Amino acid sequence: MMKPTLKFLGLFLCTGILVSCSADPEEVPQLSALEKELQLEHNGVLEIENNTYLFKDAETAKFLGGDLDYSFNYSNELEFELVERTTRHPGADILVKNPASDEYIIFTHIVELSNGGFKFNLEFSNGVIINSVRYFPSKDKTEKWHDVWIIQPDSELTGALIESANTAINADCRAAVNVCNRSGGKALVNYHSGSIWFATAAACEVQCLD
Repeated sequence: MMKPTLKFLGLFLCTGILVSCSADPEEVPQLSALEKELQLEHNGVLEIENNTYLFKDAETAKFLGGDLDYSFNYSNELEFELVERTTRHPGADILVKNPASDEYIIFTHIVELSNGGFKFNLEFSNGVIINSVRYFPSKDKTEKWHDVWIIQPDSELTGALIESANTAINADCRAAVNVCNRSGGKALVNYHSGSIWFATAAACEVQCLD
């Protein structure tokens, strides 16, 4: 009489385990805001320490870690002069100058990466030095020299580098960005830099978009 009871209990336990397993669906990892944006069309990516800049047609989105901090653009067209400091060859240092002042950005130790990007160090005229920067441009923003791709700084890249080297955005704009982010909006910062690149706190205004 005991054997049928044991078989019944065993069947009940097995059934319970199967129900429990089937009721627990596989967890799908949630994508960060940055990962979602990277799946969409864009014009290149710049990685500076914990910041990631994603280039779009009319603005540049700045991410802290995987979260969007704000997007930005410049009210005036950035003017710059591009000069190679050494003989033209892959890896040559590049100097980007502000024609209206003595400000500059120097790209040094430029290395082409196997995944189509570039790694380099940066020196700014305001004393800021940033190492191990990674830049992944769209193909129309590179130039080939002796079968090697060479980085070609443009206004988008230059604008992001200027933004990264400034000590802070205007305090009022920073506060407006924080309020917008807390409300669930997306902040768009418009910089009014004039002809000076590295202001202590560049003048700006903030729009909070849905």
